[in-house]
Amino acid sequence: MNNNKLLIFAHRANNNYLPENSLLAIKSAINIKINAIEIDVRLTKDKIPLIIHNNNLKNIINKSVRVSRVTHNQIDKLTAPFNIKIPTLEEILLVMNNSIILNLELKNNNMAKIVYSIIKSSDKSWYEDKIIISSSHVKELRTIKKLNPKIKTALVTKFTIFLGMIKSNNNFNIIVVNQNYLKKYFIKLAHKKNLLVYCYTINTSKQLNKMLKLGADGIFTDNYDDLDFLSR
Repeated sequence: MNNNKLLIFAHRANNNYLPENSLLAIKSAINIKINAIEIDVRLTKDKIPLIIHNNNLKNIINKSVRVSRVTHNQIDKLTAPFNIKIPTLEEILLVMNNSIILNLELKNNNMAKIVYSIIKSSDKSWYEDKIIISSSHVKELRTIKKLNPKIKTALVTKFTIFLGMIKSNNNFNIIVVNQNYLKKYFIKLAHKKNLLVYCYTINTSKQLNKMLKLGADGIFTDNYDDLDFLSR
């Protein structure tokens, strides 16, 4: 099996043995030379982009608190007793380098401008080639493309969308689909429209083999560091 053409993302960074979306997991991904990572971005009440998947902090602090309804400082105070520091996007970019592809999934509406401003001001000259902005909100992808058409964008969707209805598309370069709904005809049609197809979340060799046979261009996995899994 040749995986050279398949882009493999460490889902929520290198989270198999480390806390998901954490600075520690991201640094580990860089150190072990992972090719690509995916992390989630949410806005706090005071519009600070944090790297966290869920909008609720309950699984961290055992109390229901929504990220979008509290400030960054409040979140730091809430998580400190649990020895947890949720990183900001700015902190993540400080440790990134051009050896790795970074997929930022925007979880909120109305955050694309803020995220792009932070990326642009980070002085990472390689960001146009190495950063992918993904979201289930087409409006966010459209905003990114208006700000910088060179940045690759990805539409995240559970189901396959009606590609036949797309006559021209300037909003996204990639479609990210739940593996359970991915079909070969969809991938072929996407390729005809110059779109790449990634799928989530692939954690077994059986799932990996299926995606390779279908012709997927990329996968998201929680088992990136399982060499046996990747070599099958």
